[in-house]
Amino acid sequence: GCGAKPSPLPPAAMPIVVAPVASLAAMPSVWDLPPRSELPPGTLRVLVVGDSVAMSLGNLLRVEQAKGKAFVAQRAVGDCSILEGTVPTRTINKTEHAGGDCSASWDRDTAELRPDVTLILFGGGFFASAKVGGRWVAPCDPAWHDAYVKRLEVILAALLVNGGHPVLALPPYPAGKWKYLSPKVDCYDAALREAADAVPEVTTLDLQGRLCPKGECALESEGSPIRIDGLHFEYPGGSLLAQWVLGELPRTSD
Repeated sequence: GCGAKPSPLPPAAMPIVVAPVASLAAMPSVWDLPPRSELPPGTLRVLVVGDSVAMSLGNLLRVEQAKGKAFVAQRAVGDCSILEGTVPTRTINKTEHAGGDCSASWDRDTAELRPDVTLILFGGGFFASAKVGGRWVAPCDPAWHDAYVKRLEVILAALLVNGGHPVLALPPYPAGKWKYLSPKVDCYDAALREAADAVPEVTTLDLQGRLCPKGECALESEGSPIRIDGLHFEYPGGSLLAQWVLGELPRTSD
């Protein structure tokens, strides 16, 4: 499992709601963050962006938010790549990304929500290849690395305007049928670290180190799968990991 064992959730505790919002009848969708004035003092307002793995983690964080004194929205996009529209890209199935550029709406989303923290997760970013210098390259190729880092630095810097404190999560090794891709994840996470280092205000969150500390990933927590398909986080197996994530997010004094 991940982390200390919390007291068990009561059977009907999903989803957990942070109260008091101005009116629980007007409980916002997972897409939205209430204004700070409508939340208890000290509540961390978090926006999760990225791909479908970010979507799954964002939904889990919303369920667990009360335990982390936070309120979480997610506006992630399925089947996307930040290289879409910058260089030709293709998925593992050799198709274009149906979701386009993962970051296309970040400026608009952060201007609307003004989160304290924007958590970025590209949980399957290592799948995609890109055409750079006339050839198709993948994450362990220097040309792919340089193109991805350059693009990521630009979008991370742009997040500083309205995104609060950007936190870039380092995705863990996939499990199950995707396990063979683990070497690509090492190359991919190295690219993410390099981009984060170039934008000093950005911090990283090491999901890889937490979930797969010695190269072998924890598959279950309290008897439930953490990632049922080896990629996307599940309730309730991912709940302890979600609580850990909320505890790791940076807070400024109120």
